Order: sequence, then C-alpha cells, then structure tokens
Amino acid sequence: LPMIFVNLFIGYVGRGFIDNAAHLGGLVSGALLAVFIGYKRPGERARVAHAWHAVQVLLLVLVAVSFIQVARHFDAPAPSIRNAGERLNPFAESVAARYVEGINEARSAFGSALQGDRARADAAIEKLDKLPPLNQQADALRGELKLLLIRARDFSAQGEDEAASEASKRERARTLERLSADAENWVERFDEWVKTEGKDYGIGLIEPSPESPKDGAQEGERK
Repeated sequence: LPMIFVNLFIGYVGRGFIDNAAHLGGLVSGALLAVFIGYKRPGERARVAHAWHAVQVLLLVLVAVSFIQVARHFDAPAPSIRNAGERLNPFAESVAARYVEGINEARSAFGSALQGDRARADAAIEKLDKLPPLNQQADALRGELKLLLIRARDFSAQGEDEAASEASKRERARTLERLSADAENWVERFDEWVKTEGKDYGIGLIEPSPESPKDGAQEGERK
C-alpha cells in the first residue's frame, strides 16, 4: 500500500509527464487478474496450475507487444474514435490507400482550381478533411495541401479583369507565382516524406510514363 500511494503521489505532482490514469488502470486490472489467476495452491491439480501459468505468460506477451506498439507510434496523432469502425473492419479500404487517394486527388484538383474549376477544389478539400491520420508529419502535409487548395480556389474566384490596371495585373501575377512556388515546395517535402516514412505504410513514388503529362497526379502513388 505505501508503494501504491507513493506512485499515485508522483503521478499527481508529475502531471503532464506521468499518466495517473494508466497507474490506476494497472492497479485495478492487476487486482482483478489476481482474483482469478494465482500460483499453485496446496492440493491444486497440476494441470490447472499449468493452464493458469500459460495465461500469465500470454498476458505478459500482450503487455510487451503493447509497449512495442506504443514505441512504434509514439509520434503519431492521438487515436480517434471516428475511424475506429473502419480500422476494425477487415474489408474496409486500408488507411494508407485512402490517404494516398485523397492526396492525389487534391494535387490534381490544385491545377484544375487555377484554371477555374472551383467545384473540384471544394470536393477535394472535403475529401482531405475526412482523411484518416497516418502520423504527425503526414497530417501536417495534408493540412498544408488543403490551405494551398483554398488559396488556388480563391485566386480563381477573383478572376482576371481585362479592365484592371497594370499594377493589379502585376500583383495577380506575383500572387500566382508565390502560389506556384509554395506548391512546388510542398511537393518536394511530401516526396521526401514518402521516401523516408511512406515506406512504413506501403507508400512509394511512381514516375509518370513518358507519354502521360506530368501534372502531379501520378506522383505519390501507392506501391
């Protein structure tokens, strides 16, 4: 009991670094397991004792695997119950496949938005909002691509006024130049993410074929 209180006190003063909910969960779980799983008692049949020991080993393996999974996904966004059903459904499309499909559609819609297709940009933005998170950097890149689409859509909505002054036309040209430069910078950083972390999710780059136009839609495809 003194050790339990000491740990709870440390968890209380170390809020932000130590999770007392995990301590309490472990305490309750251990107490419940101790009610049913015990060591061999005097007069207990050996077969029953061996069965309980096997269960103990399996639980220890489960704990070890849980720690490994936490270490692997330590920098990932917090789990969301929004995608829990999809993750548990073995027939649902993989998270990585949905992410790549949404990113590719948004990249293609970016060029269409600059040419005046604002409806496609809106559809791509809505699809980006529904994408499941992969990790922190992938989610940040998704958010940046959404902002680029919004800027391209707004730029197209302004339209080019033939009667505008030369100063206005030069400012519009500079805006388009900045938008294009930001998009190219995003592509470089996204491709770098694919090369370094995308392989963990089965994602890779596919070079466009010589006869197909390089509009960005062919890059970032899933292997």
